[in-house]
Amino acid sequence: MSGQETMQGADDTGTTAWFVERFGLINDNLPRTASRMFALFLVEGGPFSFSQLAERLQVSRGNVSMSSRMLEQAGMIERLTRSGDRQDYFQVVEQPWHRMIEHEIAKQQKARSYAATLLATNPDLPANARQRIDELVALIDGAIQSMSSMIGQD
Repeated sequence: MSGQETMQGADDTGTTAWFVERFGLINDNLPRTASRMFALFLVEGGPFSFSQLAERLQVSRGNVSMSSRMLEQAGMIERLTRSGDRQDYFQVVEQPWHRMIEHEIAKQQKARSYAATLLATNPDLPANARQRIDELVALIDGAIQSMSSMIGQD
């Protein structure tokens, strides 16, 4: 199934559909539907209801629910309500990449803390294991520094 068949009505040229489908295939950090959903939000912004997202992406409402929850928890989209309407709506947040990087920094800081705790509480850790954990800490420190500079948190 081509992107144009999957995202019917996305736009007149099919470029939105093409982008949504390709983005869904290359993003390793999220399940495919969540990646496709985020790509749609990047292009069109929203707001979209569950029903609209399910129809546009040709997936179940349950899949939309799981994917939207994941994107919302990562700070990439936000939930909206409309007076008199029982449906929830979602739209892309301002600076979604900034929020995504902040989320990743927090995860890496937690991983670094775990590694540091392991080193501090296990003085008998074999030298080769200690070296691997030290290398991990150095890698995490570099990643955090790089991501922080990307969003101006130097």
